[in-house]
Amino acid sequence: VWTIKNIMIEIEPPIVERGSSALLRCNYDLEGKPLYTVKWYRGYREFYRYTLNDIPPTKVFLFEGLKVNLDLSDEHQVVLQNVEFILSGNFTCEVSADGPNFPTDMVSRNMSVVVLPKQPPTITTERTDYGIGDTVRANCTSSPSNPGATLIFSLNNMVVPTKHEQQIPVSQELWISHASTEFQLFPSHFAEGSLYLHCLAQVTNLYQHDTPLKLDNLKDPVPERVTSQNKAPLEGITVNLLVLQVLMLFM
Repeated sequence: VWTIKNIMIEIEPPIVERGSSALLRCNYDLEGKPLYTVKWYRGYREFYRYTLNDIPPTKVFLFEGLKVNLDLSDEHQVVLQNVEFILSGNFTCEVSADGPNFPTDMVSRNMSVVVLPKQPPTITTERTDYGIGDTVRANCTSSPSNPGATLIFSLNNMVVPTKHEQQIPVSQELWISHASTEFQLFPSHFAEGSLYLHCLAQVTNLYQHDTPLKLDNLKDPVPERVTSQNKAPLEGITVNLLVLQVLMLFM
């Protein structure tokens, strides 16, 4: 029994930003036999059909949140415009060859729709300056997205542990991510002199943004003018004691 060969789906991109376009391509080999029809489904609902012998050959079925660009769609591909969240899920291409038996085959693939953060993450700390032995406590918050961003802390390019992480809904479709970290500073942290705390926000493989925060280093040397001011009173006290001792010898 003859069957359709090498049927497969390509979705470009497989992860789509909401409001953008997506290309769904269905590849197949009929080995020279005539095509009867190609049908596209989102889940179990048909939304596009190409029938070779119909005039016009293309037909679109109503589907909430789905808009087909007919000028760019044919028997091998469908172009979706202004993609919405509701379209996340499985897409199926069903191909039928012409003939008495109408041999048919189908293949499915998943597409995800996301919203990316519009602003970089924000990072805050309890203090602005730190020394050896101090504990750094910091918070990081991402702007709304779907899915919520993954937050990663690092100090001087070394990842530090995340203490708490949560995703907070701000609407039916969007979440903000909030995370905190707490760690103690050791001499090795000051090897490079400056301390830079970073918070990295990631959403799938489409978005990655890092926010740095410079922490002042208490290990920095005290300025000479401060040292001189501190020495002056001590020198004065020493001189006064010597004078007092000399006077007592003549009493």
